[in-house]
Amino acid sequence: VLFTLNLFVWAEHSVNAVPFVSMLGVLGLWLLVSVPLVFGGAYLGFKADAIELPKKVRGVPRQIPPQPWYLTDFATAALGGLLPFGTLYVELLFILGSIWQDMYYYVFGFLLIVVVLAAVASAEISIV
Repeated sequence: VLFTLNLFVWAEHSVNAVPFVSMLGVLGLWLLVSVPLVFGGAYLGFKADAIELPKKVRGVPRQIPPQPWYLTDFATAALGGLLPFGTLYVELLFILGSIWQDMYYYVFGFLLIVVVLAAVASAEISIV
């Protein structure tokens, strides 16, 4: 996609176009690093022994008890998305407020806090 979009930018002779050598460098990194690692990992994965379960699995499935309302799919998706969204919303509110009040020196500190809180919130949600 980036190559195609960059062709249109080159056609307009824009200074914002990514240089052709840089585009070849990105393509080279992908072909020389990512692709061999994918195929090497697939080869080693298929070559490895099968994982043995620590206990015997019974053929008769057990009854799953009914779950409380807060463990339904909708509730967990809504609450799981609400925490990172709320965190980023409040922090971006501080950032935009400092920009509107011409206090640009606060923006970088707030951005650092936003990145750290977004990473922590996303990590917590992914674990739960």
